[in-house]
Amino acid sequence: MNHIDDWLKNRKKLDAVEPVCTKTTDSPPPTTATTSMQKNRRKKFRGAQTTTCIKELIIDGKKQIYKETNVTDDKGTVIAQSKIY
Repeated sequence: MNHIDDWLKNRKKLDAVEPVCTKTTDSPPPTTATTSMQKNRRKKFRGAQTTTCIKELIIDGKKQIYKETNVTDDKGTVIAQSKIY
């Protein structure tokens, strides 16, 4: 159980770190694309915005990383979310 306790302590320390975030926005496809090409492509959300936040902390000489990614549509609704320690 000691390993789990250490992991939880490290996670709390990492949670206290200020994240560094970046945002990217997918642009709509060009208007010159043909209808058949548009139908064959996978559905992509127009104006989807991806926000990626990363927290890094070195504890006992080991780098601890937390990465959170949120994808929202043009109305701000979350359509995908990922959280990785």
